[in-house]
Amino acid sequence: MKRVIAMVITVVIFIISLNLIVNADVYKKENKYEKLGTIVELDYVNDTVKFIDNEGHLWVIHSAQNWVIHDHIKCTMSDNGTEGIEDDKVLNVKKIKNF
Repeated sequence: MKRVIAMVITVVIFIISLNLIVNADVYKKENKYEKLGTIVELDYVNDTVKFIDNEGHLWVIHSAQNWVIHDHIKCTMSDNGTEGIEDDKVLNVKKIKNF
C-alpha cells in the first residue's frame, strides 16, 4: 500500500512539473522598453492622442492636453509579458526636443 501511495505521489509531482514546463511562457515576466514617436493626431473631444513610433506602428494614448501635432516623444512601454506588440501598453510619455 505504501508503494502505491508513493507511486501516485510521484506521478502527480511529475504531471505538475511537466505542466509548469509546458506553460512556462504563461508566467513570463513583464518587460519594459522605450519607443520614440511623433504625435500625428489630437482628438480633444475624446481626449486622445495618436502617435507613430519609429517602426511605423500607430498608438493611442489619453490626455490630448499639452500636446501639439509633430511633437517628438519618448515612451516607456510594457510588453505585458507576451511576444509581439499587439497587447503592449504605453506606461509613460515624455516630450523630447530632438528626435
